Amino acid sequence: MITPSLCLLGLRFKLVCTASIPLHANDIILLATDGLFDNVDLDEIVAVVSAWEAEFYGKGKGHGKGQGQHQYQDQYQDQYQDQDGGQNQNPSQILSERLTHLAREYSMDRGRDSPFALLAKDNDIMWNLGGKPDDTVVVVARVVDADPDTAADTAV
Repeated sequence: MITPSLCLLGLRFKLVCTASIPLHANDIILLATDGLFDNVDLDEIVAVVSAWEAEFYGKGKGHGKGQGQHQYQDQYQDQYQDQDGGQNQNPSQILSERLTHLAREYSMDRGRDSPFALLAKDNDIMWNLGGKPDDTVVVVARVVDADPDTAADTAV
């Protein structure tokens, strides 16, 4: 959708693609820039998300709550303590920060072939720098059931 404010800025788009995907309770929505996907393999992203889901919601790859300890669960755990030692951050924010930190770490690692480096080599572009330093934005949302009392009030 092109908003009037974008047109006022002189931005015009010739092609806009839209899609509709049905969502269900407990689905996880992950939106991220290429700073994540150029540096972290999709399988590794899924592993981090699965470990996060097991940690906070007792789900993911058949692990119950507290089971299936994954290496990413402890890697940044101390960063999520508030001043009183409690864990008061939103779980979606924690996952977002974990993935962002991982992408940053990998972007600076000259010793590993990032997804970007592998794609460059497949296209005969020599990229010998390992990761690809880049701005990284990760937005995480988790779909929840509507409160039945609230849903009745907002139904049209």
